[in-house]
Amino acid sequence: MQGVFRLLGAIGALALGSVAAQAADPAAVPDQTTAYDWSGVYIGAVGAYGFGEDDWSADGHFDLDGAAFGGGVIGYNHQWGNFVVGAELVGLFGEMQESGYPDYTYEALVDVKARAGYAVDRALFYVAGGYSFARFDEDGDDFDLHGYNIGGGIDFALTENVVLGAEYTFRGLNGDSASNQDVDGKVSTISAKLTYKF
Repeated sequence: MQGVFRLLGAIGALALGSVAAQAADPAAVPDQTTAYDWSGVYIGAVGAYGFGEDDWSADGHFDLDGAAFGGGVIGYNHQWGNFVVGAELVGLFGEMQESGYPDYTYEALVDVKARAGYAVDRALFYVAGGYSFARFDEDGDDFDLHGYNIGGGIDFALTENVVLGAEYTFRGLNGDSASNQDVDGKVSTISAKLTYKF
């Protein structure tokens, strides 16, 4: 979790630095009539690298082998001045194994999150958090984990409609396994996304 708070602190510092710079130099404040507008619906593709660990009530602690995930995202932003709030749904699909147990895998991660950020024209610095769901395959038997997510990232508008983003997300998950064990999962992803804003 310390890494999460360091990342969120860095994002906050960047946003505050932008505010301070604009306050010190009013001429640096962008013309709001020509600044990029973040409001609107967007949809796109996501690629991610996942890693983490699991704790099983009977079997003990297991690290997760790093793995690639792919999926999609749909969301909505609304902007007031430089402040942007929104909501987002992300679905990621892959096969992330527990170390030494190739038949124990995370197959899907789904995040529903709220976002709040600060825009500096075409750059948007934000934090996010919400609900997460995971599908786990235990040697052919599926079960579900539920919990929360928290993270943050940066979006950059390449054109009026195309946005490139990078994000770190941490998930705290819990559920009952197919073998009737309590499972606590800590799953992180570092992701890149390419979206189209309508």
